[in-house]
Amino acid sequence: MFPRLSRFRIALAAFGLAILPLPARAQSFYVGLGNGSVVRVDNAGAVNAFGTATAPRGMAVDANGNLLVADSTDNAVYKFTPAGVRTTFASGLNAPNDVAIDKDGNVLVANTGAGEIRKYVPNGSSSTVFATGLGAPIALAIASNGDVFVAEQSTDRLSWFDGTDAAHTRHDFATDIIGPVTLTLNPTGTQLLAGNTSGSVYIYDRATHGAQPPFAARFSATSDMIFDGGGVFYVLDGSRNAILRNSADGKTSTAIATFAAQPFGFALLPASVAATKADTFPNHGDGKARQGDTIDYKVTITNNGGDTGAQLH
Repeated sequence: MFPRLSRFRIALAAFGLAILPLPARAQSFYVGLGNGSVVRVDNAGAVNAFGTATAPRGMAVDANGNLLVADSTDNAVYKFTPAGVRTTFASGLNAPNDVAIDKDGNVLVANTGAGEIRKYVPNGSSSTVFATGLGAPIALAIASNGDVFVAEQSTDRLSWFDGTDAAHTRHDFATDIIGPVTLTLNPTGTQLLAGNTSGSVYIYDRATHGAQPPFAARFSATSDMIFDGGGVFYVLDGSRNAILRNSADGKTSTAIATFAAQPFGFALLPASVAATKADTFPNHGDGKARQGDTIDYKVTITNNGGDTGAQLH
């Protein structure tokens, strides 16, 4: 994958540097397919081999850029380095279908066949039971405050766990969805989206738990869903064998990549953004910048996934 050169501008605001967002750009994804392949889709929609599993399902990328993949047949979670080297992160599970990573780097696994959620420390060396007695938990979403949301497929409900509750008491979040299979939160964390087996995507207000009408575009099979950092909503359609990029009003969907086998889970590649050249400060005669000055930086963006903004440290 070739890096792309872009430019952004940094304004010296009253309380520090304000990073103005980069233009929206195409995204890159990891995708797990029904034939056991884990592929990487570049920002032009080209599908490239990356790794293998037996039945890759839900996946997530950790803070180091490693890809974690639930394998529902091997009863394991695999870890792939950015170079595609695979190791076993967790084994001895029972048909796991999803993974999610909390703000501390802990890994939660939807251990579907056992009706439980397991919580692993970041390196996978130990785990505890986060919740049990669930009805085929198949999908997870974690909010920035630590709240955990679970789709329970066999009981047709969405559950949630308060991030501040050490006892992990289960609460009903919604019971009006049939056959939930995937969950995601919108970028602001105010809405929970749930996709079901009939291809509908329901949008719930997180504070009131109230459901809005299903997303205007109906899909053939919502295998997985994700928002990018710019708020663009993508659906992995397991019937059309495609990643669909959706318009803001939900009325149209565009296939940005297609696959030879049914896809079951996907994740965004993390973006890598680095400043490579800074122009000189505006000339005030003393070599110092002033509030309101603007400086141009040339940056190299690799992977082109994740956020549509940049940060300098």
